Amino acid sequence: MKRQLLSTVRTIADRTSYLAAWKKLREAVTVRGGHAWIFTAADDPSRFIEFIEWKQDGGGTRLIDESAVRDARTELDRYGPGLEEQWKELDDT
Repeated sequence: MKRQLLSTVRTIADRTSYLAAWKKLREAVTVRGGHAWIFTAADDPSRFIEFIEWKQDGGGTRLIDESAVRDARTELDRYGPGLEEQWKELDDT
């Protein structure tokens, strides 16, 4: 199984509510075997980068597309639109 990573950068006005919503996303991800991290910009406390990491085989539903995770990600969009990038683990060379 290959690891997958979703990174999302967003600017937030309501930090307290956003972080409460982030905790719900982290719980949805971790209960399904994934990992979730969040960082704030050193020079701007309203800017955040979020990471969701999971293992994915060739088939099946991606963790980020499972309903609880998808719904929690949608909730975060209420606090500010996110710029997302998806990454995949390189094959061993």
